Amino acid sequence: MDDGYLFGPADVMDAVEADLRADLKAKGMKIDAGKWQNYALPNERRRIGEQRARQGLEPWLWGAVMRAPGAGAAVGELQYTAVPQVDGSGGVLGYGLHAQGVPMGDRGFVQWELKRLVGKAVEKVRQCRTVLASMPSKQFHLHTVNLYCFSPLLDHLIQSCYPEDVQEALRPFDDAILTTAKLALGLDLADQIALRRARLPPSRSGLLLRQRGGHGGGFLPDAAFWGAVAQAIPSFADRPGAPGFLPELVDVVSVGSFEQGGGRYSHLLSRHGCRLADELKGAWGRLRVHAQVSQQPGYDGCLGAEVAMAGDGCERKFQHALTVEVEACREKQMDVCGDPGASGARPQAPVLSRHQRLKVFGGMGHSVAVPRGEYAA
Repeated sequence: MDDGYLFGPADVMDAVEADLRADLKAKGMKIDAGKWQNYALPNERRRIGEQRARQGLEPWLWGAVMRAPGAGAAVGELQYTAVPQVDGSGGVLGYGLHAQGVPMGDRGFVQWELKRLVGKAVEKVRQCRTVLASMPSKQFHLHTVNLYCFSPLLDHLIQSCYPEDVQEALRPFDDAILTTAKLALGLDLADQIALRRARLPPSRSGLLLRQRGGHGGGFLPDAAFWGAVAQAIPSFADRPGAPGFLPELVDVVSVGSFEQGGGRYSHLLSRHGCRLADELKGAWGRLRVHAQVSQQPGYDGCLGAEVAMAGDGCERKFQHALTVEVEACREKQMDVCGDPGASGARPQAPVLSRHQRLKVFGGMGHSVAVPRGEYAA
């Protein structure tokens, strides 16, 4: 067993935690005390800290990003740790924790952790790129690994984090992927037309160098987030004959919203001061702009729907559907604007023979699953 999570009211958490600890101990399992962390919203966090202090109870450990004190690290260096302090102490920049590798919590925590995770991914790309670039058939190795191993490294973040948080955070990662592509293929992607074409999938004569960040013309954070939401939120509330995954959140989504004839996201989007609602509306609006929906009367596609009815009937493949619509519009734009790629002078990926493909994957030391579906060509 690796990670486990408890979600619920703070006042019952001690009892539930004690039962869980006892059950784990009875089964011979050990608990990593440093990873036993908590998170709550700021007001609730302060209330819990004050209440436990009054009652003489051991303080909870809160996940936090804070300034390192200097022991074993440079003073002022940021680190992710667990602290017993509450707000306003110990140089804490933000509180939060990681769930399945995704930072969640205060905005300061999420932003710094995204920066750290992106930095680790970029360093991994650089190290592997240095090794592969020294091989005789570097273009085959690098291009294949860049598309199917490097590029998806942070896809779980753009699906699970708010688009506004990842748009700028992933810029260094996009730069690293682009640099690797230039090295592998020997292309001059400083030319904006060639770069725009390379961002498209091979089915649209591109190189599948999609931006994971949202700066510039990037749209994937919006499409990925909506794709994840379309799969998750409808499963929260109870349905006839099927209990919801998080029935405690039924007040957020409203009973029956995702049944036939229901209002889908109407109730959620009407919540004032709800960041999730604001992010969903913003992402939907940006996607419609990318696909130029307003310039196409009678638009026939997922993005033609109002935001409240998004994803009706295609929750399982929603990210793929949104990506296809935006990229179809971009291909049409390039052809209309006289893209040289429209007449055949398009950036070309190396064509690998069967022997070369076996050499690329056989030398990796492990199997590589070529993605199909959300990011497939």
